[in-house]
Amino acid sequence: MRAYVMSRYGGHEAAHLQDVPVPKPQANDLLIRVHAAGLNPVDYKFREGGLKALYRPTLPIVLGSELSGTVEARGAA
Repeated sequence: MRAYVMSRYGGHEAAHLQDVPVPKPQANDLLIRVHAAGLNPVDYKFREGGLKALYRPTLPIVLGSELSGTVEARGAA
């Protein structure tokens, strides 16, 4: 699958589209086949390091949480 991956904090060069393995849903997860996706100002502020005081994940991570799609699989719960 294709994902917008942030590998470090910084400007536009700190994140890029790349192929990543399809995740397996854990107990409380959904796997969604995305038909449309978008980024918003929170994503670029996060990429630039503006949210480090609130959230400091282990990098690399996939950015973006606005999407439309179809549920493909779900976790046991």
